[in-house]
Amino acid sequence: MTEAWQEQMATIERQNALMRQALDLGASIATENDFNAVLEKIVTGARALTQADAGVLFLKKATDQGDILVYAYLQADSLQLNLNLIQNPHQLTQLAPVILRDNLDNPSALAARSALTLAPVQIADLSQASTEWECDRDFDQALGYESRACLVLPLRGHDQSLMGVIKLINPTPTDNLNPFDLAVDEVMGGFLTLAGSKLQYKLAYQAQASWIKQERELQIGRQIQLDFLPENLPQVKGWEIAAKFCPAREVAGDFYDSFIIGQGRVGIVIADVCDKGVGAALFMSLFRSLLRILSQQNYSLSLLDEITGPAKSETAKSRLSRLPSIGTQALKNAIERTNIYIAENHYRTNMFATIFFGILDPATGKLIYINGGHEAPFICNAQGIKQRLKPTGPAVGVFPKANFNIELTQLEPGDLFLGFTDGVPDARNPEGKLYSEAALQQLIESAPITSAVELIDRIDTAVHAHIAGIDPFDDITLISVYYQT
Repeated sequence: MTEAWQEQMATIERQNALMRQALDLGASIATENDFNAVLEKIVTGARALTQADAGVLFLKKATDQGDILVYAYLQADSLQLNLNLIQNPHQLTQLAPVILRDNLDNPSALAARSALTLAPVQIADLSQASTEWECDRDFDQALGYESRACLVLPLRGHDQSLMGVIKLINPTPTDNLNPFDLAVDEVMGGFLTLAGSKLQYKLAYQAQASWIKQERELQIGRQIQLDFLPENLPQVKGWEIAAKFCPAREVAGDFYDSFIIGQGRVGIVIADVCDKGVGAALFMSLFRSLLRILSQQNYSLSLLDEITGPAKSETAKSRLSRLPSIGTQALKNAIERTNIYIAENHYRTNMFATIFFGILDPATGKLIYINGGHEAPFICNAQGIKQRLKPTGPAVGVFPKANFNIELTQLEPGDLFLGFTDGVPDARNPEGKLYSEAALQQLIESAPITSAVELIDRIDTAVHAHIAGIDPFDDITLISVYYQT
């Protein structure tokens, strides 16, 4: 009786010693601030408690195709491995993430079974198991390792959500304590509760820090983009120029511009780069810079058709005779050279822009323009809509040899030019209904036009009333030029 009692007390003492060890290891993890050190201490601690030769820590990751378990940390004494696979993901590229599927009838990995059931998984000898556990066998093959006894346990956060899985390979019984015993299972449960809570905190902290950094970078990008838009529009006697820019995201692909081009001519640009977000914003700055620079460079072109481009119904000479002698070359240079540069140097990105670029002679009211696949601007007056300035060529940046014709229109006192991007007619209300060009035309004709600012404000108010407070689906940009009476 005394001998049995002594053995029982010895077992309890060993269990208590194991629990104290687990608490010490858990406390070390709880006070660790470095994320990579947390990962290492989880694996090292779990291996110490079970005397396992190897340990693998998986972290759960959400993807568009569903949740997966990614290899985060790997230790194996017999292979002399201590690898942080989050910090250095290319060290073992042959190890594919473990896909989590709801169907447990044919699980691919012990880690997947533990993750899906949120329960420990034990296997006495993997080499004697059936053909299941494909991922575990791939692990052995990739490392030249032999997994036999395996103990796999889930790591849960303080809210009991799954954070990851720890897999312990070839744990060794010591001092009459078997790694698969209930006592060890309880100790590991306590240790992993501390580890999972710390892991959840660190992952949340990392996500927050990453979000703050991204937000800061977006704010910087937004400010840089706003700096590309003209701070002040040209002030020309007898004319009023106004614009409105409302991005759907922090950064946008739309832009407008207006600037003086030699001898008092005024450049008027409105454009929409394909796609949205950061990529579109980068190309917006590129398109805008090219158009500004190229339109103000002076090239000597010897052939008339190089200046105006041939047309089907008229010769280059007759075409030139009806276009202004100043500004035509600048307009052609800007669009054609921008198109060639984007199409030849950035074709891999499939980025392009629809662009309306006009050059106005304030003294005469003549407006020459190229419309590269953009929404047709309106020319309107007190009687309503007079004209639409339809495309004269394709979108800019698609085909390096694209042809862009230059057209001419005449503005009279009381006329107003209105350019807009597709974010105006395509603005959606909460039910998904588009604002539409028909509604835009009706709004333009609903009241007399008194100024460029008044009409833009009227359109902006109507569009935002239509979308009823939801985030815009697309960037909304307007530019207006009014010939004052």
